[in-house]
Amino acid sequence: MFNGYTLFRTYKKVNSAFQFYSPGFYKEAIAIFRDVSPVVTDNSKVLFAYGKSLAEVGEHRESNQWLFRASKTSSDPMIYNIMGKNYQKIREYDSAIKCFQKAANMVPNRVYPHYLQALLFIEMGDLNSAKEKAKYILNNPAKIPSKAEDDIKEHMKSILAIDSNKKFLGDIKMDSL
Repeated sequence: MFNGYTLFRTYKKVNSAFQFYSPGFYKEAIAIFRDVSPVVTDNSKVLFAYGKSLAEVGEHRESNQWLFRASKTSSDPMIYNIMGKNYQKIREYDSAIKCFQKAANMVPNRVYPHYLQALLFIEMGDLNSAKEKAKYILNNPAKIPSKAEDDIKEHMKSILAIDSNKKFLGDIKMDSL
């Protein structure tokens, strides 16, 4: 059990970690998050920031451990999007698909997890599944129109335009889609 002063000092450190985290100084934030993590085991905002910071510096497995902990006290689908991207980076594609699907199920009208899944299918060389996801995204109207969603839909149109007879999807550059 921690006394009030210990918690006060811990959350003072947490605030300094967020000062590094927000502008993208992830290594500095990680050092502080690592120090306070034994105390803030149920604070989903801190666990999410710690996990995201770890993902940003390439510590994908450890990132997923902290993001999984965050998922126990949060319903934010971004937790699963980042976990899915981590699994994708370490080529655990089945786990990545499950995470993107979980994020999509949490907020069904969001296209971002479907978009990530379409990109994953391209990376896996599964053009048919990528095209199915593209069709799904294009056939579902935006609840709240945004530039980001418009960009995603344009990207999906380019996936549908890919020649189905192309044998090597590895030649397709993700940036060019």
